[in-house]
Amino acid sequence: MKKRPFDTFRTVLSGVKIPWLLMLISIVCSFVMAHAMIGSAVITAKVVDSNGNLDTADLFQYVGLLLGSGILAAVSTYCNSLLTEKINIGVRSKVWKKLLRLPMRYYDEESGENLVSRITIDCNRASAFLGVIIMTVVSVYGFYLAIRSMLSFSVTLSLWSLCIVPVVALGVALSGKLVFRSQNRMYQAKSDATAYLLERVKNFRLIRSANMVEAETTLGKGKFARMFQTTIAAMLSDNLMASFVAITPIALIIITFVAGSILVAKDQISLGEVIGFYTVSSMASIRVSALITVYGDLTGANGVFEKISHVLKAQEEDSSGVPLEVPDLLWG
Repeated sequence: MKKRPFDTFRTVLSGVKIPWLLMLISIVCSFVMAHAMIGSAVITAKVVDSNGNLDTADLFQYVGLLLGSGILAAVSTYCNSLLTEKINIGVRSKVWKKLLRLPMRYYDEESGENLVSRITIDCNRASAFLGVIIMTVVSVYGFYLAIRSMLSFSVTLSLWSLCIVPVVALGVALSGKLVFRSQNRMYQAKSDATAYLLERVKNFRLIRSANMVEAETTLGKGKFARMFQTTIAAMLSDNLMASFVAITPIALIIITFVAGSILVAKDQISLGEVIGFYTVSSMASIRVSALITVYGDLTGANGVFEKISHVLKAQEEDSSGVPLEVPDLLWG
């Protein structure tokens, strides 16, 4: 049976204390900000159609929305950062606890440098799955608000604009698989290079005394070249996905102002409504872009989670014996 990515994420995060309150605060702040952004777009449309007769109440409301959005953005960013670090340290502690209980033969199969990389490098992506959940919930809700506002401005423009969504979604789905493979190879190459450096740096004297400088130079160049190649491949795959993201705002500009100018000429919509529609449709585009980014992060993080999951699923050794008293001198 084919392994599902969710199973890997569940293996890594099970038993880790999740800061649900921070998640809730972040999501609520993002929801309120989404409403504030829609409200500012509606006021912008009213200003364009007011011919200079700006209502003072609208002005104060607009300023209040901007200030409130800034404060909420700061709170949300802080909660997300704290959430990320709490999850990472929880998974890091879980992996460390597991490593101390593995059979001796596991340490022979995996070098100590690779095991260090599992804890120091790979665990930095441990919070990616929860970040995906938060961003997905926020983006879907924001997209819903934007679509509802777009329909209130113009149903015709909305229907034309929504035609680009399937095209972008198809492109992202195809490029997402490429992102996963390239990200997995890149992190594996970086992990191998890190393990190589950690081992060699500890043995510089031995390398010099054994006259292995040239051989190690060649080997090191090979490790670095592999890391360079996989990094370039990952960057190209990310750029391919980003190109589909870039299509969305360009298409919206063309649809909004070409079709909008026709509707304005027919007196079916006002200029302010066209401007408001474009502002809101840009917000919908941002939400779509965020979902695409989330999908890329999920596929990229899955490769890292697989390596951590491999450690966590290893069979532990029976350690029911009596612990020995080890002198402190052995630890330096």
